[in-house]
Amino acid sequence: MNRLVEGMVFVLTPDRKLLRDMAFHLYWDYFRNTRIPSPSYYHGTVAVLAWAGHSNYWHWLHDTVGRFHLLQLSGIQIDKYVLPPLKFRYHRETIETLGIPKNKIIQLTPGMHLRAENLVLPSVPFNIGTSVKWTVDFLRETFLNKESVKNSSEFERIYISREDALWRKVINEEEVMGVLEKRGFKKIVLSSMSVQEQINIFSSAKAVIGSNGAGLTNLLFCNPGTKVIQLFNSTSDEFIKIGNYLNLDYYLLMCSVAYPPSSVHVIMNNLIVNIDKLLEIVDSAEI
Repeated sequence: MNRLVEGMVFVLTPDRKLLRDMAFHLYWDYFRNTRIPSPSYYHGTVAVLAWAGHSNYWHWLHDTVGRFHLLQLSGIQIDKYVLPPLKFRYHRETIETLGIPKNKIIQLTPGMHLRAENLVLPSVPFNIGTSVKWTVDFLRETFLNKESVKNSSEFERIYISREDALWRKVINEEEVMGVLEKRGFKKIVLSSMSVQEQINIFSSAKAVIGSNGAGLTNLLFCNPGTKVIQLFNSTSDEFIKIGNYLNLDYYLLMCSVAYPPSSVHVIMNNLIVNIDKLLEIVDSAEI
């Protein structure tokens, strides 16, 4: 098993063949032309949870943390867990909730190559589908603890802002909030919050509006019937699937692309929300 640069994790057979269903597909070609460093050997049974996208809240929960459930179901005794560097607050908080002790964690850093006596490889949910129901169920069962959740009427109607993000921002957000505040909506910026704080907010919510992005990961913690309006101009379907799994009252509003468009990928374009269309949906949803 090898981690070459940030976000790239590869698993190899003893004869150095790449197990492609354990790697992010966009990195396959990168691996083909890369020199493999000498390995460090670990005795015992080592389980791999590290995968691409760990710097993204959604991919961390769905594609890394979710795989822990497969290890639980297997009943295999694990001596060490291979994880990416636990540099974000949500990394540390979720690992603590899973109950993985520090002395059982190997943090896979760039250029690191590990070889284990026994290697356990739980399937990557992303490679099965953008949002997999068993992963969603596991995350709810693990983190939506009724004893720790604190609901508040302050967060019954929330707008999720990406004002601190690098892309997919709502350019006319001030105008959007001007009309939503009159409907009782509160603007929320999630990046500085603990996982539990985010769970509390979304568990309290009766209506959620926001553009597609990692913040909508927290739809995992909404109650059935919560009204959701997802703003987008290009999107994949992971959050829509969550809406289906949890019986959320889900609406989509396609927005205009803000100028200039992204030169990297359409998914990174900023948005301009049509206020009249937004209010149409809000009224239709009886929010």
